[in-house]
This record gives sequence, C-alpha cells and structure tokens, in this order.
Amino acid sequence: MKFFKFNASGNDFVFFLASKAGSKDASKYDFSELAKRVCDRQEGIGADGLVAIFKGSSDNHIIWRFYNLDGSEASMCGNASRAAAFFACEQGLVDASKTIFLHTLAGVIEANVSEQMSHPALAALGQNIARVPKLGSSASVNVRLSAPKKLSEPFCEDGLRWYFYDTGVPHLVAFVEDIEAAPFRLAPRLRAKYNANVNFVCELGGELFVRTFERGVEAETLACGTGMCAAALAYRASEPIKSGVKSVIRPRSGEIIKVFLHGDAIYFQGIVNSVFSTEI
Repeated sequence: MKFFKFNASGNDFVFFLASKAGSKDASKYDFSELAKRVCDRQEGIGADGLVAIFKGSSDNHIIWRFYNLDGSEASMCGNASRAAAFFACEQGLVDASKTIFLHTLAGVIEANVSEQMSHPALAALGQNIARVPKLGSSASVNVRLSAPKKLSEPFCEDGLRWYFYDTGVPHLVAFVEDIEAAPFRLAPRLRAKYNANVNFVCELGGELFVRTFERGVEAETLACGTGMCAAALAYRASEPIKSGVKSVIRPRSGEIIKVFLHGDAIYFQGIVNSVFSTEI
C-alpha cells in the first residue's frame, strides 16, 4: 500500500487512496487500527492523523475519512482539509484550476489551490488571485469551512473567560497575556469535561498567537486549523468589529495563517508541503 505524507502549518498527515468507487463505498470502511499503526512515531510513519481519500461521484468532488493518531475518527480537521485538496491535485483526482469540494462528516468544504495567499471570495478586498498552473512540492491552499456553531455563551472557569465554538469539531478558546505561560495544566481536564480541543490565544503586534491541546492526539500540536478559526471567531466576539475580519494567526509552528471571517463564512489559508511517499 502506498502512503503519502503532507505537512500543513506544522500538522503532519498521512494520506492514501482508499478507493475510486465514489461516496457510496466510503462509509463501509474502518481504518482505526491502520491509523494507530501508521501514525505511530516510533514504529510507523508518524503523523497527527491518517486520511483515506475516495474519489467522488462528481467532477472535482472527493470524500474523506479522517482518523486521529489514537484511531478515533474525527468529523473535520482544518489543516488536513487543506492538505487533502493538494493531495487530490497531485494525484490527478481533481482539476487544480477549479474549486475542489471535499465531503467530510462536518459538511462539504470548498478548497482552492493557489500560488499565493488569496481566495476567489476575497477579490473584493483587493486580494490577488493566482491559481497554480503546475504543482510542485508546496502550494497555498485556501478552504471555506462549514458554517460554525456557537456551543455556548462565554463563561468563566479557572480564572479565564472561555469561548466555545464548533468549527467542524468543538473548541474552547481563552485569551491569555503571555502565550508562553499559557496554563496548559488545565487543558487535559477541560478537554475531558467538554470533549473539546483547548486553545490559548494571545494578541501581540496585531497578530493572534495560538496554542492548541488536541483531542485524539491528547497533547499540544504544532498547529490546529479549526482551532485557529475558533480563535478568530472568539477574537471577533471579544472585540466587536465589522463582519469582514482578516486575522493573521501564528500557531506553535510559527508559520503564517490567514483567516477571513465574513458573516458565518470562514475562509482559512496557508501553505501545504508534500513531504514524501512510501510503500508498506
């Protein structure tokens, strides 16, 4: 079986082509055990998650099954959705010059592969658009996530004010003054209590710095796409401004991520790297 490793802003994922039969077959498979073996960093390839890709029944549509490294299946992963779009382009499953539709358990995600940080929906904001005429080892991938859900009103716990959103998966978000001193000791208990990822955010120099404790990994990861989007939503809620919000976000990996909020629409973009492929 051939596997392909991708890195998206610090999150690493292993992909494989599970089938080209279409969406009717995608729900029949359980790759939990495979995910645990492949994602093991000592005895496997090593990754934050495993992604099985199925070719959709319509042009430029693909279906996925996403598994965390502990074998649990997740409905959505923001960074993996960007990597999935790039993987599908490299494999010739989709036309890179057109919008790609990724079917997930959290809904349909729209993606565009570009040479620079831009998105067709943002043309009105003066963003340049540059499609990728040919694919190399890296590209900027832009996705529109499914509509977010506010899971509760902000609440206080452990001396922090928490925002609670579902941006494909549930996320708790709290703002702190020093991102390096974020109280990560709280994360495992809050993750278990609310069955959610836990994010600490600090605004500095006009940018949002985000650290995330991810469920399924059960530790801090270098980046979390849906977590950064939840951070942008929490920032908008804490600092009421216009609906059209552009946020520059830096996860633990230090890479630049851009999140654009337009009403209930979330556009999320960053660099994806094709790392290597191997057969096991």
